[in-house]
Amino acid sequence: MKYFAFLEEELAKPDHGLDEFIGAEKVTSYRAMGELYKGPSFEPISSIGANGAIIHYAPSKDTAVKLNNDEIYLLDSGGQYLDGTTDITRCGHFGGKAPTAF
Repeated sequence: MKYFAFLEEELAKPDHGLDEFIGAEKVTSYRAMGELYKGPSFEPISSIGANGAIIHYAPSKDTAVKLNNDEIYLLDSGGQYLDGTTDITRCGHFGGKAPTAF
């Protein structure tokens, strides 16, 4: 997924400026590049750390947490296309401290 490749590269930069809200916007912009894309199938869930445990969490511009390499990142995103609907959930950890054991 292009978005996760983007995150891996950007999160390696100490001054990346990414937060949960910007992440949701970015994944939607990648989807919009698709020829048959009509729009999101639901509001993206872009969350880091404890926010990943909040059901149907949607970051806002004012309260979004900065993305980092030390916590697990959760993305639940979907798109509506002329030929179908998608819903993809992914978790990732991009280095830094080892994630907390579950």
